[in-house]
Amino acid sequence: MVFTRYFYRLFFTTFFGISVVLSLLYNFIEFFEKLLSVQHATFSQIVYFTSLNMVPTFARMWPVACWLTTCMVVRELWQRGEWQTLQLLGVERARLLRTFFGVGLVMLAIAVPLYEVGVLTAVDRAEKFRKETFKGGVAGRLIATWLMLDEHLFCYIGFLEPTASGKDIILVYRNADGSLAKLLTAPTFSLDYELEQLTLHDGQYFVATSCEQKILLNETLSLPSLFLRLSMQHEQPSLFILLQRLFFYRDLLAFDAWHALLAAMIERLLFYLQIACFPFLTAGIFIICQRYVYAKWFAILLIYPIIAFLSLVILCVL
Repeated sequence: MVFTRYFYRLFFTTFFGISVVLSLLYNFIEFFEKLLSVQHATFSQIVYFTSLNMVPTFARMWPVACWLTTCMVVRELWQRGEWQTLQLLGVERARLLRTFFGVGLVMLAIAVPLYEVGVLTAVDRAEKFRKETFKGGVAGRLIATWLMLDEHLFCYIGFLEPTASGKDIILVYRNADGSLAKLLTAPTFSLDYELEQLTLHDGQYFVATSCEQKILLNETLSLPSLFLRLSMQHEQPSLFILLQRLFFYRDLLAFDAWHALLAAMIERLLFYLQIACFPFLTAGIFIICQRYVYAKWFAILLIYPIIAFLSLVILCVL
């Protein structure tokens, strides 16, 4: 019990210090990158954006910080002779591994609620400020965007304001063989997010098979899939929302949108899995190789690059 308290205090102290240093270093580099590349922004705006980005950056460093912390803790215990002392006292390797596995689970239990509740909100704020200040746009605005609403329906939006009014919309309905079925266009339109309805102002309707054309005056369409795709364009969804959309909104999503959600969920799960597993994996590799003078240190340094590469391969395959 005494060793466990000492171990946890050492681990979390080291983890916090490494996370802070890495996030400061990353934001220091990004600060000067923005200072050189963004000419129209003021110095105070760049400083404000950097401060907004501190929390998301701090969170993104958790996996690598977990790995580096485990390496540092193992090195500290080995250099002080405490690792060997534990073995002389009869502490089994399995117990040591359980300690490292336990700290990984504690890190996971802390990371998930913090990231899902606090960090995603900070990410949205930082992204909104970046778009409005550095990109010259407005958060929630779409320009010249194609959206696949289902396997046979495509939507083009020329311009959409955050106020839910827009210009130049095209709805393209396809047949099962890929040929054009019908076309709806309108120079102006409006959205009702509460009712999930699209209203076409002075639109036109064209049926390809019969070449029928007619004018649409304030035609209202119910398109839940459109509003689902629009929300996906602008927000950083929590893991709960990702799971909800994947399993309960499958019929409203086109394959590419559902596939993008699946990739986002896998990426989030891999992020949490790395946080939980790095302490256990690093300590396990060290125990396996501890008889070798140099190999044990080299082996634990390879853990992060290997896991990061495997995660990248998984996401690329998806």
